[in-house]
Amino acid sequence: MSEQATPNKRGRKQQKKKSKIIDDSINEQDIEPKDVDDELTEVIKQTKQMKSKLERVESAMKKMDTRLEGTIKQEGLKGPK
Repeated sequence: MSEQATPNKRGRKQQKKKSKIIDDSINEQDIEPKDVDDELTEVIKQTKQMKSKLERVESAMKKMDTRLEGTIKQEGLKGPK
């Protein structure tokens, strides 16, 4: 009988160990989405900031383009020197 008790105990210990490993992996999976959400939120925030900066640069470039066109027209009206 003692020979059979040892394998049963060993089997139960292994089963507990397996269930603990499964529980640990579930807990890790529960944590990961929060980290991913935080990272995604940060990426979205940075993307919005970059878009805003690009819009400001584009606006400044349009102003300079308009000024340059005005200067070219004025120089064209004056004629060659």
